[in-house]
Amino acid sequence: MRSLYLQDWITVHGTVPGVTTFTQDADTWLDVGSASDANFWIDLSDVVFPAGATAILLTLQTSPSRDEVCFRPLAGPLSLTNLSTSNTAYSPSPTPITLKSVRGASTAPLGRWVRWQLTFQGTANASWGATFRIRAVPSRQPFFVPTALPGCVLWLRADLGIGLSGTSVQTWQDQSGNGNNASQSGAAEPPYFIAKMNGMPALQGDGATYSMATSTFTLGASASLFAAVQATAATQGLYSRLLEHLYSSTYYLGVDSTGTKYKLIVNNGTSPYGAAQGGTVATANQIVSGVYSSPTGTVYVNGQSAGSDSFTAPSPPLNHIMSIMKDVNPMFGDYWKGYFGEAIVYNRALTSGELIQVHRYLGARYGVSVP
Repeated sequence: MRSLYLQDWITVHGTVPGVTTFTQDADTWLDVGSASDANFWIDLSDVVFPAGATAILLTLQTSPSRDEVCFRPLAGPLSLTNLSTSNTAYSPSPTPITLKSVRGASTAPLGRWVRWQLTFQGTANASWGATFRIRAVPSRQPFFVPTALPGCVLWLRADLGIGLSGTSVQTWQDQSGNGNNASQSGAAEPPYFIAKMNGMPALQGDGATYSMATSTFTLGASASLFAAVQATAATQGLYSRLLEHLYSSTYYLGVDSTGTKYKLIVNNGTSPYGAAQGGTVATANQIVSGVYSSPTGTVYVNGQSAGSDSFTAPSPPLNHIMSIMKDVNPMFGDYWKGYFGEAIVYNRALTSGELIQVHRYLGARYGVSVP
């Protein structure tokens, strides 16, 4: 189906105290007809965010009729202020940042009518506002999201659930519904927030100090790990991490001993830490994934199998944090140097068909060609 506008470019602004919620005018609500789902893209060109404010939230709502009381959230609210590079205003490059809304299990299915609502949160006595447009691509087939597959225990994406202090990421909320939220791993180590990966926001690792870590959760005898990344140096530090649960007893997805190829380690504390490696680190957007189904672990780069090896399955299932862009052990310093847009982890080995779904989902978001 063709692309439609839910809202052409518009600037919405208000003051506090004063009006803090704007709802799209009823004359311009979008009629999606018989579509069963829709992909919504929010182009953002400017945000005015006064100091002391909490958030500016954009919510898409849907209803089977034009009755005001029937509207329900179609997707989780997008925090436009998560993209602010300061506490006063956000002004990106001439190409606007684009966000994609995501419908989850706790939100409503697509109804006939869709509208937007913008809400300011905070007590600041100042002006606030945003300039944006919203495009929609209705479909008669549901759009894929990682939680559509069973076993998703972690889903972090940089355009949702980011908590900032200035330009530094303090918290990163898990979108899987399991509450495995990430936070900075030390007071001096919060990664930067930047729009860098195919116009999408990303966290920036410096290869030296920036990292995050989730709360503890369990991974068992099989798992699938995915990371959307862009290296800023084709040669990384040796064994630089993308995702590590615990390499010596569960799972590791990162770089090998040369710093030039990706590597999967499963339940292996003995050097050279397995041989499931391959796929060159490149200074371009890449989808890196590792899948383990006993006894075989396989590394994929941009949806293509790049190497595999045999490992002993983790036993029993172990409970650890998931370290992002850094090793779990604080004594080491194996940091990722580059951008990190999204992480997805399943507590099982995905089938070949499911791998295609996840790789295509990530490839479409980050402009990566995958099978």
